[in-house]
Amino acid sequence: MASDVTGNNFLKEWEEARHVLRTYDDRLHDLRKFGFSFITAFLTTSTILFENWIRPPGTDFAGEPLPELVKATILGVTMLLIFGLFLLDRNFRVLHKAVSIRTNILERLLNIEVTDVISQRYMLSGIQICVTTLYLFFIVAACLLGSQVLSRTMIFVYGMGVFLGGLIVLLSFDFVVLRYRYRMIDWIVDKTECKQGDGIRIIMTNICGKDFPKDEFKAETLMWKLTKEENDNGLRFGEVPAGFKLSPSDNKIWILETGETDKGEKELDVGIYRLFRRVCTCRGALMEEDEMIPLKRKLRVLPPDGKPEPTKYHVVLAEDAEVASNEEAS
Repeated sequence: MASDVTGNNFLKEWEEARHVLRTYDDRLHDLRKFGFSFITAFLTTSTILFENWIRPPGTDFAGEPLPELVKATILGVTMLLIFGLFLLDRNFRVLHKAVSIRTNILERLLNIEVTDVISQRYMLSGIQICVTTLYLFFIVAACLLGSQVLSRTMIFVYGMGVFLGGLIVLLSFDFVVLRYRYRMIDWIVDKTECKQGDGIRIIMTNICGKDFPKDEFKAETLMWKLTKEENDNGLRFGEVPAGFKLSPSDNKIWILETGETDKGEKELDVGIYRLFRRVCTCRGALMEEDEMIPLKRKLRVLPPDGKPEPTKYHVVLAEDAEVASNEEAS
C-alpha cells in the first residue's frame, strides 16, 4: 500500500492488519475448541462401539463382535480426521503468520511495538510445539486403542499412525524454520505516484530471522535499480557499503530522488517506472544483478503541476481536457 509523507496510509494498513490478526485468532480458537472436542468424543465413541455386539433385529441372537476390518477402518478414519484438523489448523497459522510479519514491518515504520512484543512472548512460550504435540498425542491414542482391539490388522493401523505422525512433524518443522530462510526480505515503496522533484522512500526489511546477508559484502553492492517502462537502462541505483549487515527485523531506507541529484543524475521524466531489486536464495546466495526481480507495483512520476499527461496507463477524459483548456484561456 502506498503511503504519504506522514505515513497515514501505513497506519490504516496496520489497523486493518491488526483486525485480520484478531479474526484469525478467533478462527483458530474456535477450530481447536470444537475440533479437539470432536476428536475426543469420536475416540470415546469408538471405544464403546468396539465393545458392542451386532444384534440382528427381530431375533434372540446375541450377536457377534464387530469384524476386525471394520475396527481398523474406524481407527483409520479417525486418524485421517485428526490429520485433516491439523491441516486446517496449519492453514490458519500460516495465514496468521503472514499477516503478523506484515504487521511487524509496518510497526517498525510507525514506531509501534504491539505485535512485536506479542510475537516474542508467543515464541518464548512454546505454544507452537505444544499444539503440534497434542495432535501427535491424538494419533498415538488411536494407535494405542488399535493395539487393544486389533490383532491381524494392527500393523496397518500402526503404519498409518507413523506415516501421519511423521507428516505432522514434517509440516510443523517446515512452519517453524520458515522464518529462517534468507529469501524472506521485504521491500516497500512508500509512494507509487509522485511529482517531479519529490523524494520516495525505498525500504528493505530483514524478516528472515538471522543477519542479512549470509556472507559479508566485500565491496559496495547494488541492491536495486530504477528503470523507465520498456527500457532496461538504470536511471537510479541503490547500493549498500562493504561490510553491510542487517539484523533481524531491521530495515535499510533509501531516498529515491526524482529531481536532479548531487551525483549529477538528471531529473526523471514524466512517465511510468519500474523498480528492480535483488533477492536471495533460501541458502543466502545473492542473485546476480542481471537477475533482478521487478516489484509488481510501478512508480508514476507526474509533472510539477500534478496534471498527468495522457498515456496508455492514464486516459484524460474529454470533459477534463475541456475544463483544462477553459482554465488556461481564463
